[in-house]
Amino acid sequence: MAKSKKRRREEAAKGEEIAEDDNGDDEEPEEEYEVEKILAQREGKSGLEYCVKWLGWPESENTWEPEDHLIDCKMVMRAWRRQQQKREEEEQKAKQEQKQQAQQQKQQQQQQQQQ
Repeated sequence: MAKSKKRRREEAAKGEEIAEDDNGDDEEPEEEYEVEKILAQREGKSGLEYCVKWLGWPESENTWEPEDHLIDCKMVMRAWRRQQQKREEEEQKAKQEQKQQAQQQKQQQQQQQQQ
C-alpha cells in the first residue's frame, strides 16, 4: 500500500497540540499513514483534492488531501484513474444507448402516426 503524510492541521483540528522549536519546525516527525484507497476527487482551492480512506482507520477519519500529498501513492492513483476512466466509458455507453432508444421510440411513433 502507498504511504502519505496526513495533513498536520487535521491533527491540530482534533485538539492535538503541535509543538514547534525556535525555527518553526515541528519537534516530532510527521507520521506517515497508509492509503487504502481513493474514494472521490474534487477541485479544491489549489487544484485537485482526493478523498482518502486510510488503512486501519474508520470511514469517519477519511480526509480530503491535495494531490501533492499523494506523490508516493502512484499505484493507488493509477487504480483511481483507471476506475474513473472505466466509469466515464460506462457513462458514455449508457448515454449512447439512451439516445439510440429515444431515436427508435421517436421513429416508431412517427411510423404509427403515418399509418
